[in-house]
Amino acid sequence: MEALGAPGAGLATALENLFPPIPSEVILPFARFKASRGGFTLLEAIFWTTAGSLLGAYLLHLLGAWLGRQRTRALVGKIPFVALDDVDKVEAWFLRHGYRAVFLGRLLPLFRSLVFIPGGIERMPTRSKVGA
Repeated sequence: MEALGAPGAGLATALENLFPPIPSEVILPFARFKASRGGFTLLEAIFWTTAGSLLGAYLLHLLGAWLGRQRTRALVGKIPFVALDDVDKVEAWFLRHGYRAVFLGRLLPLFRSLVFIPGGIERMPTRSKVGA
């Protein structure tokens, strides 16, 4: 954010989605702080962090669709601080609740990143309605 401004906040948010150990609870307050100091506007911070979050989520969805269940599990199992038990819980919750799991899963730390992977594995359309 220091070097890139508001787009840097978006990049950090996209990386937070891709690498769950990076918490958005650190990124977003810092973006707000930078906006309050005149580094960029609050509207720019909101726009770029939302865009970054959507980009990260979409990339995880594509990763799940491209790699499939077994290769995705192997890859996710190598991410520090992410246990395969967490992946199993997220996938079970997704299979039980379907599209609603993606919407509600965005509210829970760690879950918010991992929930897009089973969505991709199960080939969930990216333009689905939440209630479907």
